[in-house]
Amino acid sequence: MSKSKIQDKTFLFTGTLTEFTRNEAEALVEAYGGKVLSGVSAKLNYLVVGEDAGSKLEKAKKLGTVNILTEKEFLKMVPKSKSSSLKSSISTISEDNGEQDKNEILLNLNLSDLKKLFKKYCTIAITEKILMVTDSIRSFEDITSEDDSFFYFHESEGKLMINYLFQDVEDTIRLNENFFKDLAKHSKSDFKVVYLDRNLWELSFCVFTKGKVSFEYSTVSDWEDPYYFDDVPYFVKLAKDSGLKKKKNEDGDKEWDSEEVYDLIYDFRDSLASGVNYLGLAPEWYTQLKTIPD
Repeated sequence: MSKSKIQDKTFLFTGTLTEFTRNEAEALVEAYGGKVLSGVSAKLNYLVVGEDAGSKLEKAKKLGTVNILTEKEFLKMVPKSKSSSLKSSISTISEDNGEQDKNEILLNLNLSDLKKLFKKYCTIAITEKILMVTDSIRSFEDITSEDDSFFYFHESEGKLMINYLFQDVEDTIRLNENFFKDLAKHSKSDFKVVYLDRNLWELSFCVFTKGKVSFEYSTVSDWEDPYYFDDVPYFVKLAKDSGLKKKKNEDGDKEWDSEEVYDLIYDFRDSLASGVNYLGLAPEWYTQLKTIPD
């Protein structure tokens, strides 16, 4: 059998896909001997772009070494004789196996029962701002910066998708450990969630595995104080990568320049609110569970 154009190449998908779901597209790459990467880097060969592509597309353009494809251009790389049947089989496999990504929970709940669960944690009536029922959004990766609901529910698949960024959440819904424990009672599989509450500037992490929910949050607002700077290894690395160095103060002790630190932190917070990768900030138990999607 001749070598396919996908074999031994690396791919990444971004934006809203119309020809396949993200899981189907990634399974298609792997079926033909390719590899799917988790982010844009020098190792990436192809970035396949759907609608409303964001930061990954911009980063790929800046890098200059990544081939950027539309979905139709990607499909031309798939051997024509098998593309239709393979698409159907991958779709079936995805549904049977209940494949999911980060910030996705596969539930044994219908919409009515899900709303009843939400009411326990909502201080107002459940609106589309809190929970939107959708057919077009089928995975977490389909949620863009333009989407401002907290949760998206694909009822036919029983999939609940959680927005990375929560704005105007205060006094609306209580997202705590008990909330996720209630969801876990009705989950078909393990799940992994991260989100930023921009009102409180809290970055929260949750994992459900082996029947146990682990939940933790980090108060991002604390990071504004240079006193906390050395307590966040991610920032120290970011500072060094940016060429920043500690300087001697009047007492001869070395410390970070406060203005440089403020600039770095605020730039990062703006990026964080736009959905920047959170690895390096997550607790150890969260990052170690590689069997659940990052």
